[in-house]
Parts: sequence; C-alpha cells; structure tokens
Amino acid sequence: MTNSFRKNLGLEEALLEAKLINPSQLEDAKLKGLERNERFLVPLMELGFVDDHELAVFLGEYTGYQVISMNQKKYDQTAIKAIPSEVARKYTVIPLFKVFGILTIAMVDPLNMYAVEELEYHSGCKLQPVIAPLSEINTILDQQYGVYSSIKKIVESLGAEGIEGVAIGQVGGDRVFQVTASAGPVNQILHLIISHAVRERASDIHFEPTEKMLDVRFRVDGVLHSVLTFPRQFSQSLISSIKILAKMDIAEKRLPQDGGFQVKLEEKVVDLRISSFPIMEGEKIVIRLLDREGIQIGLEQLGLMEESFHRFMSIINQSYGIILVTGPTGSGKTTTLYSVLNKIKNSEKNIMTIEDPIEYQLDMVNQAQVNVKAGLTFAKGLRHFLRQDPDIILVGEIRDAETAEIAFQAAMTGHLVLATLHTNDAPSSITRLIEMNVEPFLISSSIVGVLAQRLVRLNCPRCQAHYVPDTESLRWANLLEEANDGKAEHRDKKGMLVRSYSEEINKEYIGIQNRSLKSMEFIKGKGCKECKGTGYQGRMGIYELMLSSDSIKNMIMAKGISSTQVREIARQEGMVTLKEDGIRKALQGLTTLEEVIRVAK
Repeated sequence: MTNSFRKNLGLEEALLEAKLINPSQLEDAKLKGLERNERFLVPLMELGFVDDHELAVFLGEYTGYQVISMNQKKYDQTAIKAIPSEVARKYTVIPLFKVFGILTIAMVDPLNMYAVEELEYHSGCKLQPVIAPLSEINTILDQQYGVYSSIKKIVESLGAEGIEGVAIGQVGGDRVFQVTASAGPVNQILHLIISHAVRERASDIHFEPTEKMLDVRFRVDGVLHSVLTFPRQFSQSLISSIKILAKMDIAEKRLPQDGGFQVKLEEKVVDLRISSFPIMEGEKIVIRLLDREGIQIGLEQLGLMEESFHRFMSIINQSYGIILVTGPTGSGKTTTLYSVLNKIKNSEKNIMTIEDPIEYQLDMVNQAQVNVKAGLTFAKGLRHFLRQDPDIILVGEIRDAETAEIAFQAAMTGHLVLATLHTNDAPSSITRLIEMNVEPFLISSSIVGVLAQRLVRLNCPRCQAHYVPDTESLRWANLLEEANDGKAEHRDKKGMLVRSYSEEINKEYIGIQNRSLKSMEFIKGKGCKECKGTGYQGRMGIYELMLSSDSIKNMIMAKGISSTQVREIARQEGMVTLKEDGIRKALQGLTTLEEVIRVAK
C-alpha cells in the first residue's frame, strides 16, 4: 500500500492528508498521550484508530527508514542487554544487533528524539532505527524481557478504582482470542499470561482467588509453580473475561462449568479447555493448554525401553482384542493412545473414538464427544459404533460395568479396542474389571495387554552433574547395603555403603548386557536459567507392560484372584515393573531417583 501525502508536511498533517485518521481521532490520541506523558502514535493504535501494520508502512514512507517484520528473527542477547527492560518498554523498542558501535533498534516511533537520546545514553552507541509494528514489538518484548513488567504496567495504569469496570476487548475470528493494540487491558493481561505459559511449556494455568489476592500458578512438567499474584479487586474482571471467551455463563457462580476457546500466539493457534469451580473465596479457573504439536509424538519417542517397545508393537498390530492403558489423571494416557492411533491408522481402516473431552483432532479418525445431557454416554456411543462397521475403537475411559462389558464384547467380535482405566498398575486392572462385574471369560478371552504408566521429569541437559542419592532413596531402590559383601563400593555422605553398578543390577534394571561401568553413578540437574532452577526440563514415561498369557488367562478364570498373584506370574514371564523401569532410567541419567520415587512409590 502506498500512502498519498506531500513529503514536506509535518507528521500530523501527513497522517491527516493520507486519510489514515481524522482530526477528532488525532485530538483524542494526543489527549491520551498527554495523560501518560508520551507521544500520540501509540495511543492512535491503542484506541483502534489505525492498524499498527498500516501505520508502520506509512512511517517507513514518511521517514525513509526500513520497515521490518519481527517474526522468526534471532535476537542478539548482547544487544538486548544494552537497553534496560524498563527503558525498552517505555519507548516500545527492541535492540537487534550492534556493529562497530552502532546499535540497530526496532522502533514504533523513530521520530521520538527524546527516546533516541535516552537509548543512546543507556547503550553508549549511536542509534540506527528501523520500524516494526507495535503488536510484533510487544510480542518480542515479552519474549526477551518477560511478561511481568508488562502486566505490572497495565495493572498500575488501571488504578484501584478502574479495575472492576474494565471492558472486555474484542475477540477476533471464530472463538479465536487474539490481542491487537486496541484490546482492553484485562484481555491484554490474559493474553500475556497465556503466551507466557506456552513459552514456559505449561500444561495448565490455575487462577486461584484467596482472601486478599488472585494467585496464578503454572503446572510445568507435572509440578505447580507460583508465577504471579494480582490485587483481589482484579479477580472478578479477569475471571469474567475468561468465562466470556469460553462461552460460559458469567452470572452462574454457584455451579462448576466447562468451556473452551482458542488463542492466537504469533502464527500459532493453541486450544484451551476451561474449567470453573466455586470455592469459598470465589471461582477457581483452570485452563488446560492443548498442544497440537506435542500430541503428534511418535511411539518411538514415548520412552518405552527397547524390549517393551517391541512387545507393545506386537499387540497394537493385532486385528482384535482389547488393550488397556492405565494410570492416574495426568499420566499421559491420552498421548499414548493418540500415538498408537497415529501409528496404525491408514485409509483401509475405519477408526472411531468416543472421548470426554476430545482433546485433539486426528486425521483419518472419526471422533465423538460424550454428551451426557443429550444422552450420549460412553456405553451408548459404543453400542452405536458397532453398527458403523469399525475396525478400531478407542474408548476414552471405562468408567462403569456397562461400558466395560460392551467394550469387551466388541473386542471378542473382531474389533481392536483401545481404552483407559484408572488403576495404579497393570495387574490391578484385572481385579478392577472383576470388581466392575465384567465376566471373567470376557476378560481372559479379550485382553491382549495392559500398559501402566507414569510421567517423570527429565534432567535438564544444560546443568547436569553427578550426585549420590540419599540413603532412603537408595534403600527404596534396593541399591543400599549396610555391610561390605565383597563388591566394589563407595560411601555416601552419611557413610552408608552404596552398591557398585554390578552385572546383577545391570541385568535386572537395565537389560543391556554389554554395558560396563565401574561404579554406580546418578545424574541430576543443578538448576539453571533454562530450567528455572528446578534441575528438570521435559518429561518422559515410565512403563509397566503386562501381556496376556495362558497362565494369566487360567488365573483370571479361577476364583479369588488377587493382583499380587497376577503380578507374580507377569514378573515370571518378563514384565518389568514401573519401579524397575524408573530405576533403570535413573541409572541411565535420564531422571533422578527421587523423581521416580515421587511418581512410582
């Protein structure tokens, strides 16, 4: 787009002649600028009078400075550190790079001489401005300097009296939440929180009202971390904004509600699932962040050890039977099931799922959402699935006897059924199904395998160091001896003898016969900037795979079966337990022994 204006005009006159704004809008922007002691260009965009990209193009033509896009650029940290965070935010600038004492810097308003002088003072360099859109600079400001000062600035600008009456900004697109320069302050803050959570790899955001504050916590790698606190009077505005975006009833505060929406972050759209729950201090909101890219993980990357992986592959390629994935909420069962479907789906198979809720949409898979109010339950959906000529059926969760019985009957009649069940380990799934009154002959005839799993945090790759676990952890892992038994050994800090990494332990926990280490070594992260001082970054699964066998089938048909008995037979037939799988991954330096104990004890 080319703007029409005479080159000898002042900036205000050129904007008017180019018909980007009218005189009334210019006056309103100047008044808002005076209130905040700044020039009128940023207020023009914040008031929605002109698009920030359009204004950037205009300023490029007017000033002759280059107009750039901030997307997908690498940023020189030496240049970033040359300008303090508060100064960069004050003038809405991003330092790009420094060459021979000249600092190239992206600006919204390169004609602000006060800004140029202060930036040159702080950097000690001559400035070379380039122009970038306001929204793009704000995004990079949050990435490079963090969101906290941005949020603080917005909250302080509202004042104590203005917080309750904040208007909700516009939602762009069909249920897609995106923030422009004219968005309301509450939506600006919400967008900052969500974008920060995505960058921190959070799976959930918790908004928790207390007597005096609104606490915000992120769940990262399965553990909650406190991130922000807001004044109590801000709570209702932020929660109402979330509920409006999620298509929930903002007037209903006594009952739990569910909803969802999408948020646009740069070029990425993230799905959000929202849950509200009334507590004594108000409404608690939890936002689940659903990463479409993360769910596409291959089976090879889940963390199954080589032997277990090959055994698992042998059962998912069967044409009929039932495969159960068990574990508590948040243990990665959905990721495993979706990874299985991605592995085995093709155009020759009719795959149908019944889920609550559908977390991700999969290609070549027919997915149905449970709707109890409309009468569509797991059991009813399964009954109708059998009339749809399916090859593979996924049941989001077996919750009751009716669902279990239909699923097992489907497995017996030539369908491969994948389902989840809430049990602590693989053998317990058998006794759980019997308790649900599923006929033993259905269980013994249909089950081909049960995979129990947990998620453990991985050691941060940037700050790893060797360490000796505490005595109780070593004792739990059966790696501690009170007396010298003739094996190579060393003592921990408490003087207790620690076993060597012997061939016996190597065989039991690692399953790699050719590995040779002189002594047992554990690794943990010391804590660094990349892992936010936790010592961990990312997660992987630990697994317990139990395959069906004649011995287990015979035991299922016998009366008075216990999970302990099933476990003993499965162990004799080669099942590696959750505990053992976790220990060997700790011995390989992938995680810590303490982390394994946290999830598998």
